[in-house]
Amino acid sequence: NGTVSGATLTSDRNGTASRAYSFDGNDRIALPNLVPNFENATFSAWIKTGHKHSGPGAIVSKPRAAGNSAGGLSLRVHGDPNLAQMILHNGSGYGSGQTGVSPTDNQWHHLVGTADGNATRIYVDGVLVDEDGFTANGITSTQPMAIGQDNGVNGGSYFFQGIIDEVRIYERALSTAEVAQLKKLETPPPAIAITSPTAGQTVFENNATLTVALNGLGYHHWHYRVDSAFPASGAAGGTNVAVDNTTAIAGLTPGTRTLHVALVDAAHNLLSPSVTDSVTFTVPQKPLITSHPADRNATVGNQVTFDVNATGTAPLSYQWQKDGVDIGGANTATLTLPNVQLGDSGTYRVKVTNA
Repeated sequence: NGTVSGATLTSDRNGTASRAYSFDGNDRIALPNLVPNFENATFSAWIKTGHKHSGPGAIVSKPRAAGNSAGGLSLRVHGDPNLAQMILHNGSGYGSGQTGVSPTDNQWHHLVGTADGNATRIYVDGVLVDEDGFTANGITSTQPMAIGQDNGVNGGSYFFQGIIDEVRIYERALSTAEVAQLKKLETPPPAIAITSPTAGQTVFENNATLTVALNGLGYHHWHYRVDSAFPASGAAGGTNVAVDNTTAIAGLTPGTRTLHVALVDAAHNLLSPSVTDSVTFTVPQKPLITSHPADRNATVGNQVTFDVNATGTAPLSYQWQKDGVDIGGANTATLTLPNVQLGDSGTYRVKVTNA
């Protein structure tokens, strides 16, 4: 229950719209007074950012006191490369500051920082990456908290830029096992599903736009194959799609075609277990006219017939024209003019399609 200032709703780590908040580096969500004994606490959040925070980017913060220089406990990213940190200032200087692996690669990461009165610890994606001891002073705070900003520094500073999802605040330090379980419970399984083309669809012009729905976490990007299934494990092969959820596939040959897609890791290996999908559709043979209509001369009152022969994937459609204008009802391989008049003179042609 916070007051949003500037942050905007966006899709969360599950891909669900309006379930997370985006921060542009000047936003915050004000929280009430929580965790008065901030020397014993846990801050947990999912973040997604590619921004390099030259100054600290606070994800969750709790001031130790009122004033412009009253930083208390803060889960944040900072440095070059940006590192995950759990910073505690308990009134006599910074008791601890942890750094670990960089979580600012524009992928979703789970960050957890804990303080238990003896040490502060930082976890990235469920793994403990650092811990440091400190001496607890027993200090308490009645100050409000903030998301996306450290409101205990310079009257409110150290803004975060990126997306924050699923913030949790505990009045105790979670154990390593509890952090791992929390990460497991909150991690949506990776999933990929082809949304276009659809099963049984006819794709014309020998080109297809392949579109997939991507959900969950634990993958880096996706690959596709045409008429060749992915192996059970190991290197995925096929074509890599590093960005976006759609790609154009050209040069499809006529016949029944099957597209296969799979999620892969950063080394282009299939996930374990593999996460795949496939769809089968048809690419028709374009019409080819094998016998064109022949010129005709006729006298008034006689009958004139034009014929065309064409091959291609059925059904074939015909449209006869006179002087570039469609003739109503002239939709077969034969055009018959039963009683020609002078006004029937002109140029006749036929369009053959299977689209």
